[in-house]
Amino acid sequence: MKKHFIAVLTLVFISVLSFSCSQKRSPMLPTTSGTNIPTRTATIVATSTHTMTRTATMTPTINTGLTSTDTPTATVTTTTDAAEVMFADFEAANAGNNRGGWTYVSCDAAQIYGDSITASGGGYGGTGYAYRVTITTADTIVYCNIESQLSENAATAVDISGYSGIKFWAKGTGSFKFMIPDAIDWDTPSYTFTLNSVWTEYTVVFLTMTRGGWGTLTIPQLLATCKVLDWAPAAISSTYDIYIDNIRFY
Repeated sequence: MKKHFIAVLTLVFISVLSFSCSQKRSPMLPTTSGTNIPTRTATIVATSTHTMTRTATMTPTINTGLTSTDTPTATVTTTTDAAEVMFADFEAANAGNNRGGWTYVSCDAAQIYGDSITASGGGYGGTGYAYRVTITTADTIVYCNIESQLSENAATAVDISGYSGIKFWAKGTGSFKFMIPDAIDWDTPSYTFTLNSVWTEYTVVFLTMTRGGWGTLTIPQLLATCKVLDWAPAAISSTYDIYIDNIRFY
């Protein structure tokens, strides 16, 4: 009986040990049913790195100052005085000019005349000096001219054809002619002007000076061989009084 009890107890112990070992090898999972089954969702985040390289292309821009509707316009600034060449201003208190020549009066013997350098603010614009000539003409007069040499030697010809003309200031009484002498045919180009009691500037364009038309030399040819500049009364049998100042080529 006692042996039988020990055998049964041993069998029970073995059974319990076997059951315990089987539980370690195969763990039991919880059982679920229906809609309560847990669901895991895998979220994949894609990460990418993109490096962009830009190459700058520069196009030069020229600023012309014009818009698309502008029209380029050339602006020319002209300073007349800078283009003029002073020939005589008489500020040396004598009748000399800037080319070494002299201003004088050449008259017929029947003339009564007087020339002088007017001082004490007698020049144009209140300058110191001007050249003044008073002339009383007679019916028998051949000529009575105010001449200014283009060089120290009155017989020396000077080329002034590179100038467009001459300008001068004058005042007085009577009408005068400015002339470029024609010693060959006496077809002298001239410019006639009437004096005023106040200083007035006169502008002579060489190529538009009037002449008779019989001369064999053209005006440019006369200018290329010129010896004197010439002023003379436009008519005879009158009394003239003329002041001249600031004679310039242009």
